[in-house]
Amino acid sequence: MLSVPAPQPLLPPAVDLAQAEFRSEKGGLLAPDGAANQALLMRHLGPELERRAGRTEYLRAQAPMAEQTVREFAQKWMREQLGAPAAPLRIEVRLGDDA
Repeated sequence: MLSVPAPQPLLPPAVDLAQAEFRSEKGGLLAPDGAANQALLMRHLGPELERRAGRTEYLRAQAPMAEQTVREFAQKWMREQLGAPAAPLRIEVRLGDDA
């Protein structure tokens, strides 16, 4: 069994808003001539993403992929260190609070 720390959000979120391009479409959230709306969106988007990154439901939602990534890394590392095993490697991963 491989016990690893629970995933934590990397803050601030890795979104380069300076390079972001926004396009308004008819019926969308931003009015086509809504430069003020776009400025408001840009000002609040980063803090909103940061706030959501720490939510328990977001962290739980990505846990299966985190477990799979850790398992694949451990299997590859063990194969490189031990050579080809006679039987398939079975690695159980426990994330933080699940341990």
